[in-house]
Amino acid sequence: MERPQPTTQLILELTGGNQGLVSAAHHGLYETPLDRLYTNLNLDEVIVFAATSWGLRSKDLESFAAVVRFGDVYKIFDYVNQIGFRRLNKNKPVPQELRGLYEQLNPYKGRNLRQRLERVDPAAVGTLRERLQHDTNHYITEGQLNSPRTERAEGGNRKVTMQFLPTHPKKGQTAQHYAAEVARMLSGYPQGYEPLDGSRPQPPREQLVLF
Repeated sequence: MERPQPTTQLILELTGGNQGLVSAAHHGLYETPLDRLYTNLNLDEVIVFAATSWGLRSKDLESFAAVVRFGDVYKIFDYVNQIGFRRLNKNKPVPQELRGLYEQLNPYKGRNLRQRLERVDPAAVGTLRERLQHDTNHYITEGQLNSPRTERAEGGNRKVTMQFLPTHPKKGQTAQHYAAEVARMLSGYPQGYEPLDGSRPQPPREQLVLF
């Protein structure tokens, strides 16, 4: 079975248009891609894991790396989900016009995560585990590229220039740029998936195409 691609508007709604949350989701997907796990995850779980794991690494890498080293993949996801879903759930339910798309992108309904993760290629799990123990990058716009202030503040971190952002982003529009980039990244992930017993979705309902 296949699911559709996420849209910018859906990503904005899921993250509440919160720049901190949607930018963390972008950074997490950039540094720890979940493309090899996506067929076994809901969109909700991808956004939560990317954003929350990046935040945990940024805040206290040593503590989070210990969770990653000593837990199996389910325990890692469960740890991150316990923290991250409280934040994401504040933005639900999504608007009615996006509800059909949302349901198609979350075919597992949040059930059977352990069994789903057991289907993931062990090599993919190993790669993710390794990346989750690395330092986070420092993200800048092209307008900040040669800023002495940036050099002083983040001298030890690898700098990544976000070319999808304007050189000098306008206030209030940055979250939408991030959401569009997250949607673009996820659109490159495999769309096919194999439902577990009992999780086969209902036929898709007619929905409004916004993008």
